Amino acid sequence: MLGLIEGKSQRKAYIDAGYSTKGKSGEYLDKEASTLFKNRKVSGRYEKLRQEVAEQSKWTRQKAFEEYEWLKNVAKNDIEIEGVKKATADAFLASLDGMNRMTLGNEVLANKKIETEIKMLEKKIEQIDKGDSGTEDKIKQLHDAITEVIVNE
Repeated sequence: MLGLIEGKSQRKAYIDAGYSTKGKSGEYLDKEASTLFKNRKVSGRYEKLRQEVAEQSKWTRQKAFEEYEWLKNVAKNDIEIEGVKKATADAFLASLDGMNRMTLGNEVLANKKIETEIKMLEKKIEQIDKGDSGTEDKIKQLHDAITEVIVNE
């Protein structure tokens, strides 16, 4: 049964479950595996296991989202306490990006405002890296922009 859950063919799952293959043709094994799967108890067990695996997958996605949220909160806290630093700002942006990707799947970001804010923050980080005039002022602007994103969540 687990073989089917793992994506194996009925024949392979049948063999892995320990049924004898000695002297039996592939066609025979396919027929036996199919007949076995049509048994209500077997197909019911398969469906239950499939649902459990699906539920575990959801938990994994939820856990990953929680990790992104934790990273975002730690970065936010560091920014509020110690001011903006490139590594902290990068971690904050990466967590927002990861949360957005998980929430919206692999689709293009539906919320153009968030996408624009991320790009704006990345440009400000680049300006800080280049050491353009008024670094202190730019750090303040970046801090304000990040704070605005956090408040608007």
